[in-house]
Amino acid sequence: MSALPPPAPYGALCVSAVLSALSYCPPDDIAAAVAPTCPPAQVGRVSAIVGCGARPLGGDAAYAWAPSGGGGTCYVAFRGTDSLRDVAMDMDVHLTEVPEAGFSLHSGFYGVYRSVESELFQLIGDGRFERIVLVGHSHGGAIAQIAAAMAVVKQRCPAASVRCHSFGSPRVGDNAWSKWFDTHGVGHWQVFLEDDIVPLQPTLRCYRHTRGNGIRIAPPRPPRPVSAVACDGEVPWWRRMATSLLALLDLHRVCEDHSTARYVELLSGLCPPPPP
Repeated sequence: MSALPPPAPYGALCVSAVLSALSYCPPDDIAAAVAPTCPPAQVGRVSAIVGCGARPLGGDAAYAWAPSGGGGTCYVAFRGTDSLRDVAMDMDVHLTEVPEAGFSLHSGFYGVYRSVESELFQLIGDGRFERIVLVGHSHGGAIAQIAAAMAVVKQRCPAASVRCHSFGSPRVGDNAWSKWFDTHGVGHWQVFLEDDIVPLQPTLRCYRHTRGNGIRIAPPRPPRPVSAVACDGEVPWWRRMATSLLALLDLHRVCEDHSTARYVELLSGLCPPPPP
């Protein structure tokens, strides 16, 4: 890993992390949840996005916020694990081949994606938006990555218009999947917290994270402030062992380090201060 090259879009990533957190709320509660969920510097931006109104996709698997007249940016936030059904899908770790793409994906995550694909493509697939930003936390981050890739594979959107921001996402596919992101121009920022154990899953050797813009955030430990380094999504064996041991010793801390609140808090600490 190396020092993170500027400019990392911390403001945009913080907004996407907040939207990922809001995806866990019932649609009628989203507007009221903005202020307590969002750092003060980002409240105006997030309020403007959610002011479009939340459009559910695939039941409650995702929410879309899109300008009614087209143009501008459409945000889609995929909800993370929030039910026993989600847990069952998370545990379905065998790989499913996607022949039209040339890679294989986690079967459970791919199944969830397939449940929202038709509605997603109806929303974004006619070129009405200048940019599509697909975001998600944990399980939701995995679905967002698949959605970003499949929108390009199935030629619903040009790669240059698609952005994906994932937070604490587990591994999603095989080595061919990882290489696909290297060569197709989808803008993907993936964010991990130093002690978050979920990005280490599934532990099977056939799985890989996507390559490219990865950020690993270390929480503040006085006198050291919060800091971030670039990473390729994969973790050295010694960090796997240390994080797994931490999970056994302090499950509460591990759950806290995987929470959307923690991701929003630490990303907020990395944002540049607002102008005076």
